[in-house]
Amino acid sequence: FIRSPSGVDSTPIARRMALLASLAFSELDQGIVEVHELIGRMTGKLIIGSLPLARTKLIPESVSELLKHYPEIQVSIVDGPYDELLHSLLHSRIDIIVGALRNPPPVKEITQDHLFNAPLSVVVRSGHPLLKRKHLNIEDLTTLDWVAPKQGTPARERFTKIFLNQGLEPPKQVIECSSSVAVRGLLLVNDRAALMSTTQMQPEIDAKLLAPLPIDLRASRPIGITLRKGWKATSAQNHYLKILRDLAKTG
Repeated sequence: FIRSPSGVDSTPIARRMALLASLAFSELDQGIVEVHELIGRMTGKLIIGSLPLARTKLIPESVSELLKHYPEIQVSIVDGPYDELLHSLLHSRIDIIVGALRNPPPVKEITQDHLFNAPLSVVVRSGHPLLKRKHLNIEDLTTLDWVAPKQGTPARERFTKIFLNQGLEPPKQVIECSSSVAVRGLLLVNDRAALMSTTQMQPEIDAKLLAPLPIDLRASRPIGITLRKGWKATSAQNHYLKILRDLAKTG
């Protein structure tokens, strides 16, 4: 251990040893599950890291389908910021991350499997004045008040590029928010707008609480599966990966 401004911290070598120990214990757990499978006990567990664009449809549908075939498997769904989920994945505290992919991958210890692209839309409350317009352009969007992703994130860079690519100044007076629940609340109580996938807010759109503006941004986010390199899935986990890929193909 070493002293640090915040107290006592582990050395880089100790942190590396802790990581390897965590991975070793995880492999032992996987091995026990595989032995159970050989004698016909299809148990085990699946821990899914859930990112916003996969929470409303892809993960619920895929987990429900998995449990039809493996009713005894223990499924846990963990949501949180990407960096936290990635740290848990690398330490084998979760098995997979489902949601938006990063380009390029942030670390070399992971692999990414692209499933589909989720188109992005400008989402506002139902009854928003701009919904009455049949045709909108990017210039119209500069008049809006925005709820935008946090600075320094890929989502914020994507938001900024939509305006820069058209030679326009990106909005500066925005509410920064990374919580889809909070974004939903902000959109419902005023005329602000947010750049989101309609899939992410589909329940609110179906309930006619929110609506996408009639403009094609020609922008999307790649959605897929993130795995730790060298991870060997059990039969149930492999079946879940197949379900995800099949759902992506059928839409």
